[in-house]
Amino acid sequence: MAYASWSDNLSVGNVFIDAGHRKMFDIINCLHDAMRAQQGQDVLEQVLFDLVVYTKGHFMREEDYMKTIGFPGLDAHRQEHELLLWKVIEQHNKLKAGKTNMSIEVAEFLGAWLTDHIQGSDMQMASFAAERKKRAAPEVAPSWTVRQLADWKE
Repeated sequence: MAYASWSDNLSVGNVFIDAGHRKMFDIINCLHDAMRAQQGQDVLEQVLFDLVVYTKGHFMREEDYMKTIGFPGLDAHRQEHELLLWKVIEQHNKLKAGKTNMSIEVAEFLGAWLTDHIQGSDMQMASFAAERKKRAAPEVAPSWTVRQLADWKE
């Protein structure tokens, strides 16, 4: 049963970043499902570890993209990423050391955070990228019609 789900309104217009977001939702749902099924600590540790590893790579790719497009909010965006990673790594370490039990709230927090982050910070990046693209390649209306082109002969 999917707890957090991807929808087209979460698209930032970059197929690679969107694919990464979909994968993160998949991992969060695996974590949520494992907790609901009361699977063992080793399963939860592995899923949380997978989330940390994948998320680090995704954030790195996303930040590289922001750098490439000259996104002015890169530093603040990076801080959001670092804070989430710190929280997830801390939770993983506590779980691994037996100092905490995973609760369903962790998966719910992650799903809500990802959705809110995409709809907020990532959409700001997407808007900037779209505006930059528009400025870089202005639309020029052709001076000919399709019919004229079809009638053109050498």
